[in-house]
Amino acid sequence: ALTTDRCRLLADPTDLEDDTTLWIGAMHAVSEPSSTYGQEAVNFIELARRDFAGLTGGLPATAAGARPRPIGVIACDDHGDYASSAAHLVDTVGVPAILGFGRSKEVLELANQYFVPRGVLALASNTASMLASIPHPPGSPRLVYRVTTSADMSSPPTAAFVRAVLEPELRGPSGPLAAAGTLRIAVVRNSNASGTSHTDTLFTALARLRPEAAREELRQFVVEDGHTSDPEALARLADEVVGFAPHIVLDGGAPAEIPLYIERRWSGAPRPDYAFGSLDPAIARQVAGEQPDFHRRFHIIETRGNATEEKVIAHYRERFPGGDPGDLSPTPYDAFYVLAYAAIAVGDRPITGRNLADAIARLVPPGEPLDVGPNGIYPALKVLARGGNIDLRGTITTLDFDRETGDATADFTVYCIDPTGTARHESDGRFDARSGQLHGAARCP
Repeated sequence: ALTTDRCRLLADPTDLEDDTTLWIGAMHAVSEPSSTYGQEAVNFIELARRDFAGLTGGLPATAAGARPRPIGVIACDDHGDYASSAAHLVDTVGVPAILGFGRSKEVLELANQYFVPRGVLALASNTASMLASIPHPPGSPRLVYRVTTSADMSSPPTAAFVRAVLEPELRGPSGPLAAAGTLRIAVVRNSNASGTSHTDTLFTALARLRPEAAREELRQFVVEDGHTSDPEALARLADEVVGFAPHIVLDGGAPAEIPLYIERRWSGAPRPDYAFGSLDPAIARQVAGEQPDFHRRFHIIETRGNATEEKVIAHYRERFPGGDPGDLSPTPYDAFYVLAYAAIAVGDRPITGRNLADAIARLVPPGEPLDVGPNGIYPALKVLARGGNIDLRGTITTLDFDRETGDATADFTVYCIDPTGTARHESDGRFDARSGQLHGAARCP
């Protein structure tokens, strides 16, 4: 049996009758009540699956006269009991690869229990830095890759923004601190692995760029995992932050609602500046409506937008109309393309997790530059069929995976929101990851 009460199929009806169908796994927190991301992730995977099913019928045949090999997905809900879903996919079905996951902690646990010892390829849309440290046996290909950004990637641009833009204003002639004042920075986060990772890397990045002899107090404020939507827990967290009276509030994996709680409970000292990884549009509208200067104080440090991301999201909204009008993260779409092209690059060898991981080397530079999306499928097939390499580029990252860490690279910028909180736009601030420098005017007007 391919399905369980937690696992359903993304496949065409004829795929069930085809003995050659390649079945892969997906694990996302579909039933999590506080987030729509799990279902959106499954939708992005289905969108990518349909790209290949509609154009090539799946994987092209490796033998003359043979039919294409369909790709079917067993999509499991990993909210709560993720171990049972992993056991079904690996032990019962025997999938060579799994796309996911609901939590970074889950990836770390499953890597030790399933991915590494069983030779299963994992393509993760999770941000905790620790994923890059998952060991793999010497001489064997890495089996855990990340298709999104990590705390190690987002913390340096955030720290650069604090040091190059916010701190000089606070210590300037018209600022509240002057040169000898104590800068108070609050980092708000969830207690899970991602929150721990983000906060630790932020502390390191800020310390590396701290001006000599500058006085500073840096504190973290934590809400327990599982209580991130509890109004009482968020109110207590906001009261603690307000009591600290920070000049700057940073996102270490914070609940989406926390800026609203802080702003509503703030009193006395000048209100803080924020540098967050995102802001829920509904929250932005509420805060902007209550605090007219919020748009000048709130900054989003995130990857730069690109045409590939815009096209994929446009296809998504056409295929899955309605739903949450907020930001969408299409990295599961990227993960399916990585898996499909790796399977094509395997050729006539068995499609195992280790062979797929080994084939990822043919999807990174140097190679023919191609973006994820249906327009690149036929060109990719031609290049891979003749034994060449492609340079696959994703919606969020470059997908130019480091073979030792499993991480890719991404371009970051500073975004501003408009006075009503209904839209956001890029500032002129650009972060150069190689030099570690922030260039351009990054302050929101």
